[in-house]
Amino acid sequence: MKAVTKKDASARGRFALGFLLVSLLAAGGGIFALASSGAAGSRGGQAELAPDVLAQAKIAFAERDFAQAEKLAREAGEPGRLVLGRALLERGRLLEARDVFAGLLREGPEDADALRGMGAALRGLGQSEAALGYLQRAARLRNSADDWKALGLAQRERGDALGALSALRQSLQLDPAQADLSSILGDLVTGKDALAGTSPSAPRGFGLDPMNPRPLDPDSLVPRPRPPDPSQFFPKPQGRPR
Repeated sequence: MKAVTKKDASARGRFALGFLLVSLLAAGGGIFALASSGAAGSRGGQAELAPDVLAQAKIAFAERDFAQAEKLAREAGEPGRLVLGRALLERGRLLEARDVFAGLLREGPEDADALRGMGAALRGLGQSEAALGYLQRAARLRNSADDWKALGLAQRERGDALGALSALRQSLQLDPAQADLSSILGDLVTGKDALAGTSPSAPRGFGLDPMNPRPLDPDSLVPRPRPPDPSQFFPKPQGRPR
């Protein structure tokens, strides 16, 4: 048997050390890959989680559980801001709701949902003139029954009977099943509406059927001059001469 020299032992030691280092590097790479995969999976899981949370927030809002809707909308993050604004609005936290809708409008000035939400928040804060601007933009952009109704009710609240009548009539045309609007329109037409009927601009009885709205005749809203009294052109008879 050949004796192992010091040189051979040193070579074998270097080989073993090199093999150990390669093994450790390979194991480390596997661990790193596993960790990276886990992190990516976690991020993917969070991305998949947001739509689920958002859907739950919408369900809670539809069930009028506004506190739960707010909580879930906050968890959903960026995609949940519209639901968050609406939930805050329903909970009476108008300043917070206004700020949420303002942020949405900075990113999308033509977002009809955010416009209507901002209008509702400002209306609740007593800023009716500014509110009308947002509500008008929402109604003209999307032309939905709900948008025109929101605008009409805001105008009615301000005492603008003609504006309310026009907007609510448009809403009823888009969705004729709104029984509550038929009643309001009837009161506006007859000038008996509790909010807008006392306004100087409220027309009284010009023949608009709230169940079958027709375009207004502009002449019906302009006072017609009364014909002169013929007697004013003749001298009044004096007493009988003696």
